[in-house]
Amino acid sequence: MEDIKLQRKFDFIISPQEWEESIHIKQTHKQRSLQGYSRIFSREVAVTNPHCSLLFKYNRVRKVGSRKGNMPFFHGKGLCRIEGCTRYDFIIRKEVKRGTRVKVRVKVSGELNHPQGEIHTLNEREDIKHLMLNTATQPSPAQNHSNLENSSDEGSGNDYDALTDLVAQGEVDVFREIEIVREITSDLIPGGFVRYIGVFPLGVIMYTVEQIQLLSSSLKDGQCTVFMDTTRSLVKNLPGRPQDVLYSALVVEGCSENSAMAVAEFFTDDNTLPKVSYFLNIVRRALKQADPKNNVPQNIVMNYNWAWINAVNMAFNDMSTLSFLEHAWIDKLPPCKIHICSTHVMRTVATRLYDVDVRKKYFILLCVGCLIVATSKTKLDEIFSMMCEALLSKQAPSENIQEHLQSQLVGVSIDFDHDKIEGHVSTGETENFCNLTESPYYKHYHTIRMLFDCNKDTAPVKNPYYAPEFLHYFLRWFMSIAPLWTGMLGTRSSLTSSAPARNWFQKVEESVLHRKKRLGPSKFVRAMAGSLSKRMREFKLS
Repeated sequence: MEDIKLQRKFDFIISPQEWEESIHIKQTHKQRSLQGYSRIFSREVAVTNPHCSLLFKYNRVRKVGSRKGNMPFFHGKGLCRIEGCTRYDFIIRKEVKRGTRVKVRVKVSGELNHPQGEIHTLNEREDIKHLMLNTATQPSPAQNHSNLENSSDEGSGNDYDALTDLVAQGEVDVFREIEIVREITSDLIPGGFVRYIGVFPLGVIMYTVEQIQLLSSSLKDGQCTVFMDTTRSLVKNLPGRPQDVLYSALVVEGCSENSAMAVAEFFTDDNTLPKVSYFLNIVRRALKQADPKNNVPQNIVMNYNWAWINAVNMAFNDMSTLSFLEHAWIDKLPPCKIHICSTHVMRTVATRLYDVDVRKKYFILLCVGCLIVATSKTKLDEIFSMMCEALLSKQAPSENIQEHLQSQLVGVSIDFDHDKIEGHVSTGETENFCNLTESPYYKHYHTIRMLFDCNKDTAPVKNPYYAPEFLHYFLRWFMSIAPLWTGMLGTRSSLTSSAPARNWFQKVEESVLHRKKRLGPSKFVRAMAGSLSKRMREFKLS
């Protein structure tokens, strides 16, 4: 560290074209600030000091008509992301005029204070950039296999393996590596790829302008369906943190079978409402910038998770989940309709019944299947009434009930094998901040349930399907949100499935991770960035 001499003062020039294309002044009711400058300033500082990665904290633009003659036009402050390291003052003295070059004065204070192994020189960054460029254009695994016999021992290794080895050298800080990828991809991809990095808790948001434009063009068709799902099988935990890292993606389906493409990606070790809401709000803002009119997906298919349900309603419908249900009750559908994957509903109920008799479990799942395919409130009321009669009565129900329910599912099947769900993914019931007992659907079906209540009956239980505790759970967590997982609003043409999102996860595992078990966060970000252009090209050709 002591051998590295920092230049305390230096200038750099921004061309008129780059200033006009990338930088603009944001006006609020109290002050003015500069937007879009951080990537350019970081790039210019890296020429003089390639060791530090900057975080910008302060930014002011002089007010129009200000009488403070000595005040510069712009004053910004930045500091190295390593705590206790260098600090930077950026000053633009004269007001920027159209068509003129902009001179920025930089003053550096503090000393380099990086832990051992965390100084990355400009040459190292160029090596990483070169590897990422080669990774982006590398052939598919099938092409690699076909060319294996023609390749020499010296050239048989691929750039992906070299990239993995480079990242694994020494004790490299994960967030430092992700920050390097963000800086590099900002030069390789217009607008960049890594849009947000959170440390505590971990959170990384990834998308490009091209991906957002792909989603925006789909929204113009009027019937766009976005698939959302989460997996823990792609990204490793952070060192020293026991929490699983969950990778989530917004996926659109292509024209051909099993064709899917993520338009925005996100992974975190804190899959709670604040983190998920921030991710979706970032995506919504990007969609508004691409098209101010068409920026809301018409349909979103997701797994049964309360953090995601509440976040989608707040981000795309600008209302709470309770307000969504009240609008649906009066047939006033919000712009973004939510559909919970049918397989997730069945799996969640089946998990709840893990210790229940097989015969009773089959009957309850039969009832749930009939509710899923019901397409009207009348039909839903009829099936739920049968369910209450069978689960609340202490006497054995009529055999006609099961025969009638089975007739409702003739020709209908929910394919558990095609739409795979890994292990147990929490439904996040603690993330439900709305009082579901206030839902109009809860009140309606609670009234139906009370018609069959027999708590005062002291007769012995002879009903093999008797399950009042389960019915109470099902009423609160499912019937209160019936529009989200049934066809009662007439918005379902068939069973809803999040299989396209699962297909996307499988594609990432095969073509990006090359069937490696899981990658660390920094390696995963770099692999996704390096293969992005290839994935976009394959999707457009599908």
